[in-house]
Amino acid sequence: MDIFVQQNGQQTGPFDEATVRTRLNSGELAPTDLAWRDGNPTWVPLNSFFNGNGASQAPIHHVPPPFGVSGVEGSQQQKAFAYVQRIIKKGQSAAVVNDLKSMDFKAEVLPFDGHTISLLKSDFTFWAVTLLAIIPLCLVTLSDTQSQLVGFCMFFATIWGVLFKKFIVEEDGGWKLPVGTLFFTGLIGINVLLLIYRFLPDSYVGWSFSDSKFSSLLGNICQVGVCEEICKITPVLIYLAWKRKHAQPLTIVLLGVFSGLGFAAFENLSKVNDLIAEAAHMTDDSGAQGLSEGVKGAMVTVMFRSISSVFGHAVYSGIFAYFIALAHTTKKRYLALFIVGWLVAAIIHGLYDWFWSVQTTFPALITAFGFVLFYAYLTKLRLVMASTGEVNSNAVA
Repeated sequence: MDIFVQQNGQQTGPFDEATVRTRLNSGELAPTDLAWRDGNPTWVPLNSFFNGNGASQAPIHHVPPPFGVSGVEGSQQQKAFAYVQRIIKKGQSAAVVNDLKSMDFKAEVLPFDGHTISLLKSDFTFWAVTLLAIIPLCLVTLSDTQSQLVGFCMFFATIWGVLFKKFIVEEDGGWKLPVGTLFFTGLIGINVLLLIYRFLPDSYVGWSFSDSKFSSLLGNICQVGVCEEICKITPVLIYLAWKRKHAQPLTIVLLGVFSGLGFAAFENLSKVNDLIAEAAHMTDDSGAQGLSEGVKGAMVTVMFRSISSVFGHAVYSGIFAYFIALAHTTKKRYLALFIVGWLVAAIIHGLYDWFWSVQTTFPALITAFGFVLFYAYLTKLRLVMASTGEVNSNAVA
């Protein structure tokens, strides 16, 4: 009768009785070592298997207990081996072979029939998760770091764009206008703004860098916020001039959001050179330690700007666009609502920038407040649209 033995937490066997006796006599096994064989309900000391005259106790045929019961578990390999043994003893090996022969491996391993493919095509979660995982892997295959950087900036802007369009604004139009707006502001709007800055007084352009906290606050609102927000709202005004009375309120807001995404994404590209220069300066000052700190700081800043600053810019310009959409929907107070929207967006934007020089927790609170405000504005706009019978159409793009 085959015997299994446990020594020092390891399970060995099976052994025949002669082998067990030999190992007992040589001292390789101790009479107190736990053992089990078919017929025993649990693990028992080895010497209980043999009576005084050395004859084996009569076996009682029971189903073997699971490995590890009433004793120390054996290795995974031993468990697997014992499992295979039990299958063979029960005569199941032939059934397994037959099951394998009859299996349709194409259907089991590659379940891509017409119905499944049709479901996958319309499954937003499937495509969102797939693209979120695969696109970055594709971006790193680009030939140079500048192309990779541009790709990642656009990637994060696209993620926020999808979230805003599908889940926040819930605008049901096409993608041509939003994407076109993003690139218009990123490629044209920013450069026009930089050109305008060249003709403005230096005292005004550099107002936000004043040593006085109060002057710096006013500069961030009245210079940075005012100029950047009017730059970002330009595509919205172009859309209104093009569509006139056929312009859709939610599309107005969405274009404001995408303009902010484009502004932030392309602004981030220009900030990279500043981060590289800062890291080089730290290296000159502190050597390897400065280089290490400069590189780590640049990595954190790039991640932060890629993920969070695009969101903030989208919210600011989305707020401005809301007031324009409200005026368009109610057909009144056009100029007044335009001015209010401009000021609200510029103030939140300016406060966000200024608080970075005071305490870095406050910008997060400003961004959170801005988003709550934006979401409340959207809720109000939908109520106004419902009261006026306005329905956003998907025929705009």
